[in-house]
Amino acid sequence: MLGDDEFVLPSAFARPGVLVRLARPGDPRQSASNEQAFEVHRTVAELKFGLSVRDPGLTAFALQLQRELAGALGIGRLPISPRRGVSERFADALGDELELAFERGLLVVELNDERILERTELRPSKLPDVPALPRPPAAPGDTFYDVRFVDEVGQGITGLEVAFNLGEDSPTVTTNAAGVALLQGVRATSGTVSVQDIAALEKTLLPRWGKRRAGAAPTGGNLAQRVFAGSDPGAFPVKSVAPHTIVLTPRLGKLHMRLVDKWNRTVHAERNYQIAGPVPLSGKTDEGGVLLHKDVPFGDYQLTLQLDDGKSAAAAAVVISPEEGFQVRRVAAVQNVELARLKGLFFETNKSFL
Repeated sequence: MLGDDEFVLPSAFARPGVLVRLARPGDPRQSASNEQAFEVHRTVAELKFGLSVRDPGLTAFALQLQRELAGALGIGRLPISPRRGVSERFADALGDELELAFERGLLVVELNDERILERTELRPSKLPDVPALPRPPAAPGDTFYDVRFVDEVGQGITGLEVAFNLGEDSPTVTTNAAGVALLQGVRATSGTVSVQDIAALEKTLLPRWGKRRAGAAPTGGNLAQRVFAGSDPGAFPVKSVAPHTIVLTPRLGKLHMRLVDKWNRTVHAERNYQIAGPVPLSGKTDEGGVLLHKDVPFGDYQLTLQLDDGKSAAAAAVVISPEEGFQVRRVAAVQNVELARLKGLFFETNKSFL
């Protein structure tokens, strides 16, 4: 027999031995193995595929999981209307919600469970014929906190030690592979969370910010964003049950330079340039040889300036604080011809000296 919180995946690919379990508040947390992480990824992909093609078994299974999450943990946000069918928009939203639940550790994949390995046939779940159950009232000590720490492109900050300040209690939790700090079995319904080891946070984030990266910042409700510049970002207010996301972004500066030749006599006016670094930039200097790029993350940048003869010259580009003035950077030698007139000067006959 399977437990009330355990469900057999009705695999469309004849993949036996997969059991999905609902992790209720108070369950001991265990770090996922590489095999489990791969199985979670495959399970999510199979569920989303089944929803996209309206596979009856997988659709029923996904609806059942979402209803259990809504009733037991209070995190479901989608209305369940099985009698009306499942629209494309609803199916996409349901798949995303279940993926987030797996990512946050609220749904767990169990491997090689003896109770289902002996089965030769996996029985698909049936569509429920009743509306979603209301969430039961929370008992004392039956609440939890779900806080995810990410960087500016949404990548989770793994292995970060954070402390919850819940009045009399100040438990410490370490974020998982998705950057989620999950605290279970507590009484307080509100409090704050803060980073314990600032040096470890800096060690994790600075290498990321030193290179070019793709991605976009998370959006949605219960989201807090702060700039991290090596000091304590402070405490973040949080409430129980509701998922929170904390985004830590790099300190931004500007690239503001006036480019002249190496003798500081001629400006590099209206010349094309490229800048390589954590954020690639390009453009053309103005009539005064000035270039300006705002909101640039700090890091190592290299300027390449195009010259008149088809050649190029390179120089380091330094990001400065927004309040600073531009830097004068001497780049390359430029041919310079000046016409002068000598008036009132005399030479001796057959002599070239004044």
